[in-house]
Amino acid sequence: MRVALSWIASGAVLMSTVTGCSKPGEDSEAKRTPIPEPAPNVAIPSNWSVPLEVGKAEVRVLNAATLSALKPDFADEERKAWRLDKLLSDSEFPLGALIEAVGADGVGIAMRRQETPDAPVPAIVLTRRGDIVAAAIKASDPFPNYHGQGGRLKRPGDPLPRLISPLARLRVSDAGSGEATQAPATIEGLRIQIGENPANLIPPSLLAKVPSSTVVGDSGNTKTLWDVRDLVTASAGEAAVLIAVSGEETVHVSGEQWGDMSIRPILQLNRRGQLKFQWQDAKGVGKTGVGGQAAVHSVRLLKVKR
Repeated sequence: MRVALSWIASGAVLMSTVTGCSKPGEDSEAKRTPIPEPAPNVAIPSNWSVPLEVGKAEVRVLNAATLSALKPDFADEERKAWRLDKLLSDSEFPLGALIEAVGADGVGIAMRRQETPDAPVPAIVLTRRGDIVAAAIKASDPFPNYHGQGGRLKRPGDPLPRLISPLARLRVSDAGSGEATQAPATIEGLRIQIGENPANLIPPSLLAKVPSSTVVGDSGNTKTLWDVRDLVTASAGEAAVLIAVSGEETVHVSGEQWGDMSIRPILQLNRRGQLKFQWQDAKGVGKTGVGGQAAVHSVRLLKVKR
């Protein structure tokens, strides 16, 4: 599966070219050498280009000149971002269409053009390291500052879909109806139990308020994802924690797992309307973490406590 990624990293390794063993202290000195800060006002790479496909046909190539000719829609001292609904024409990327952005490592994210208030905006971003990546951003806060915002109930980074590797291809599919899209999917039959109270259905109206993302599977089918921390907070408040997930089996979630912000609890809705619960690491890769299970299929109940 190709999934949304949210972390960008860069580094350098200092290696000795002298034959034989390095001198004492050389390795430790190299480890202490800090990675240089990115230069301010990073320029668009002159050799950057990416093909744009609409359907199965390549219609044109976006390159450095394309970006240079347009003023960024968002910018700060270190980054610039261009909205894809303005960078592309309405015929290329109509309202309601789905655009897939694939990175150089083959991992992709899918984003839909919406015009609902403060909906995530598909964009390409020039990072502080000089890479051009794809991301879903909020127009009201395109470059959120997450430094110092960790903790059990906070996000360790940007929760919206983002590529980790430089953008390599854009493909528009599913032209849509031309009308503004609503929540990408609904979860029918999912219940939540708070403490010893009876379990209640999670209404679609509440689900529509919870951020979601869309990923494209290896077979080309799209799937909708929700972060269970967001869903639990919206349903039961910020003090609530998930303690169990029931589906084909019931498994328990420890306080240590719930508080570990290096992994994300994900609910994934497939095209058959079935839900899967899974932990994902920072790269969007599934991790074993719930009662020794990598995933819980056919989820029907979330149990929380406050």
